[in-house]
Amino acid sequence: MRSFEKVYFDSQEYFDELFVAISKAKTEILIETYIFKEGDITHKLFEALKKATSRGVKVKMIVDGAGGYGDIDDYVDFCTVYNIQLKIYHPILLSNLLRTFQFLNRRDHRKFCLIDSSLAFAGSLNLTDAHIKYSWKDFG
Repeated sequence: MRSFEKVYFDSQEYFDELFVAISKAKTEILIETYIFKEGDITHKLFEALKKATSRGVKVKMIVDGAGGYGDIDDYVDFCTVYNIQLKIYHPILLSNLLRTFQFLNRRDHRKFCLIDSSLAFAGSLNLTDAHIKYSWKDFG
């Protein structure tokens, strides 16, 4: 089995190659992210995941409750319809502020996508258009 690493200095290239890899997935896609903000990146991601599940690929996603606050909620129904297993890590619950403050500093800052247990994308790129629009210099 061939092993290699690639460092992405360009956010657009990272996301383009991520979406190509998702389109080629055969069995499973695992995604975990801290910041999730609705926009072009997340729309393209969920379209790619929808196509993957229609091919029989299992999709599991974890989004941090603080990093995705307000935006990830819009995708809960979509995930249910397209059989994408979505978990929100330590969600922000306004109805239970004591519990929310207890876990406020326990966040999930991991950012990765594992495809078919053989191809991994990891780094500091969150699921947000800000990485492309504002040329943030994070690496993938």
